[in-house]
Amino acid sequence: MKILSGYLVTAIFLAVVTGVGVFSQKDISARLDEATIQGRDMVVSARALKLHAESMQRSLGIFGGTSSPKLLELLEFQKKQADKALEHLLVMTGNDPAIEEISRLFYRALERAQADQAVVGVSQGASPGSGFAPLINRLDVLLLEKDFASESLMRSTSTSSPYYSTLILSLGILGIVIGGCLVAVVVFYVLGALNKLQISTHFIGDGAFDVEPQVTSHDEIGDLSRALASMGKKLKSYEEKCLDASPLTRLPGNIAIERALLDRMRRGEKFALCYADLDYFKAYNDRYGYARGSGVIKGIAELIFQAKQKHARSGDFVGHIGGDDFVLITSPALVDTVCKNIISEFDRVIPEYYDSEDREKGYIEGTDRYGVKRRFPLLTISIAVVSDAQRNIQSPTEIAQVAAEIKDFVKTLPGSNYLFDRRRNPR
Repeated sequence: MKILSGYLVTAIFLAVVTGVGVFSQKDISARLDEATIQGRDMVVSARALKLHAESMQRSLGIFGGTSSPKLLELLEFQKKQADKALEHLLVMTGNDPAIEEISRLFYRALERAQADQAVVGVSQGASPGSGFAPLINRLDVLLLEKDFASESLMRSTSTSSPYYSTLILSLGILGIVIGGCLVAVVVFYVLGALNKLQISTHFIGDGAFDVEPQVTSHDEIGDLSRALASMGKKLKSYEEKCLDASPLTRLPGNIAIERALLDRMRRGEKFALCYADLDYFKAYNDRYGYARGSGVIKGIAELIFQAKQKHARSGDFVGHIGGDDFVLITSPALVDTVCKNIISEFDRVIPEYYDSEDREKGYIEGTDRYGVKRRFPLLTISIAVVSDAQRNIQSPTEIAQVAAEIKDFVKTLPGSNYLFDRRRNPR
């Protein structure tokens, strides 16, 4: 966006330069057109008036002192044509004093001509048609003035052309300089920011997920920097989960379990923690070996996870503490349903992990931790449930202590069971 803004400023300046150039060119053209059209029309009309005045002067000079009908008809025709030329001049120039003066001279000449024709002969000392001489002289002066004005306007227009050319050139250079400076600043900023992002990317690629690119601008690059920092934090979280997760079940381990509890406690969200432990698992491992024991652990992990998927909320949590110990965190309202489902499914599938002979007998023979040979029932599951629904819990450590107490008790009960700690007073 910043690079675009730099080019945009340059484009604006160039547009202004183009606009000034077009405007100045139109202005010059308009002035030239005005000078040409007005000058041409006025000159044509003035010349026409002069031509008719000279014709009337010659006619009176040739036929002066007579009252010939042909002369009168000719003079009337010439008068009408002169009237049209004068009217055209008056319309074009408005209240121009020079044209009004010409108008007065014209009508004075006509009066003089009529007076001359009204008497027999012509006054002594005057020639026929001499009344038109002042008009013709004045028209000559007007034509000279008009030629001079047209030349002045052309010179003025020519003089203004270099000014417009200099203005256009100056604006163009200014636009290029300013636009170039802005583009240089933007490019310098972008390259610096990209270099920081590149360094941060290398750090993240090397596993240093806490890196901050330190690009705080509120633009696309700043957004990218913040997204990269957020990605680093997520990768760090994922790394911690992977390092903490059980390599056997891929379920989150102790760090993730503690974080899940703390998050709920900080939000003030009521929860129920289910601490599940297999009974007689050591005897099973001794009887069938580590590989088949790992298969049981993986199967129970999947069973608990599926119970959460079916009967708990999507945001509930399943973790693997280690060995045959699992944790499920859900809401107090759903914990009974989840625990019953886990127990029923466990008792249904666990016989499949035994050989047919042991499955038919319903037990296996082995040595307990004290070295005494005895019979061990098929695997069962004991679940201790701890909740803050009816008591205050201060920390995950307190939860673990309460869960251990409940688990020790529920393991003394025959078969698979779960027990909810319903004590109200804080410990």
